[in-house]
Amino acid sequence: MASPTIPTATTITDEKVAVLNTNAISSTSQLPSPPPRGQGRINADITIAPAQLADDEIFVNSLTNLINEIYTDAERGFWSIDPFTRTNPDEVRSFITSGTLAVAWTPGTSRYYIEYLLGCGRVKLLSPEPDTRATAHSNPDPDTQIGQFGCLICRPEYRGSGVGRDLLKFAESWAKEKGAKKMQVELVVGDGWDHEEKVKLAGWYERAGYRNVKEVDLEQGIPELGPLLAKKAKYRKTSPPPPSLATTLPTPASRAPPKTALSSTLETGASLSQDFAPVKSICAHLNAFHVYASDPSRIVETNHYCAHLTEDVRQCILYDSPNPGARILGIEYMITPKLYETLPQEERRYWHTHVFEVKSGMLIMPKPTGVMPQAVWEKAERTEMEQVVTLYGKIYHLWQVDRGDKLPMGEPQLMTSFTEEGQFKDMEKVLDERDKRFPGADWRAKRESRKDIEVPEMHPDADWTWKKDKQQQQ
Repeated sequence: MASPTIPTATTITDEKVAVLNTNAISSTSQLPSPPPRGQGRINADITIAPAQLADDEIFVNSLTNLINEIYTDAERGFWSIDPFTRTNPDEVRSFITSGTLAVAWTPGTSRYYIEYLLGCGRVKLLSPEPDTRATAHSNPDPDTQIGQFGCLICRPEYRGSGVGRDLLKFAESWAKEKGAKKMQVELVVGDGWDHEEKVKLAGWYERAGYRNVKEVDLEQGIPELGPLLAKKAKYRKTSPPPPSLATTLPTPASRAPPKTALSSTLETGASLSQDFAPVKSICAHLNAFHVYASDPSRIVETNHYCAHLTEDVRQCILYDSPNPGARILGIEYMITPKLYETLPQEERRYWHTHVFEVKSGMLIMPKPTGVMPQAVWEKAERTEMEQVVTLYGKIYHLWQVDRGDKLPMGEPQLMTSFTEEGQFKDMEKVLDERDKRFPGADWRAKRESRKDIEVPEMHPDADWTWKKDKQQQQ
């Protein structure tokens, strides 16, 4: 296709502005007449959506509405909530700015208007990382780049015209050009029952050559989603049989020094013979900021990967980032008030509360990319926050990355959390920067939505770092 132009104030006619401002996402006045179902083909022009479209509020909002309308209709009866919200403008905008939104346009169009859009899907590369969660949207193979395709939609009247298949082929070609050797699609399907649209979608991917490579109980993999399901469900990863895409894989420059043959062999053998059961029990990723109990001016952003040891005890591995190569900073334990009350007074002073972290919007549960609907994830995060706000935490950091240490040095450091406004210097700026790295995260919106979370009465011995300082100042 000829390179479409981005509409500007000087290129949009009054008539076009009128059409766009109606926000009529279902309008097909600019689209080709759809062929009879299964009897015709439209050779759509497919491109990665240009970054400038992220600034087009009409396009972003209209596409968001279109995606949500299609998913609501397609997945009605699968979730216990209706209408179904699959995404939001911020997430759609992040797809565009990251260069991962593939769009099928009307053949021969010269402008990127929502009226010319036939369908779209998201394509991305999965960074190599441990598959520590049964349903992680991740690439567990450190030596194989994997492409992923998802969030596929096609205007209903153009289904059967080849638009979806062309988007899938485009995604495969895009991933291959980026160096991927495999392709992956994630699906959520009924477990012991058939959802008509889910069965159709699974069959469509199967006809395209995709086969099951992994399947787990959705409630086990993401337990907080259990109450949101209308019925029992499974999470499924599908891929074409090997060889899938490229025949060679360039070595990522960021992975240095390279692993020796012995290390690779040992890791491969371990992955085949060991099940890593303790790590697989991790069921939540939380992001917040810790402060040194010995020096509250030192602040460290921390990613928590938490598992439930019992109903009263959680244990979290702490990393300095959610990315491959992240360093383990330390550990945090969380306990219920029932257990906290049993501790001696001196021990209770090592523990902190999570009330301010939750209520301020500082503590978030980052949304994974892939099949997760935005509304479902927000409800899951809300449930997690309602639980965490009641818990007491005890943190030790072993690696003081904030001072530039190349290795864990010295004694473990007791850490704590913030308890009120004014303790966290430049909090708004820091949280804004953090939220940019997690699509859909908005600490201000979370602060507003959490106002009605009930605040429990916390024990006076907790948060001793801050109380001790106040006593010394008096």
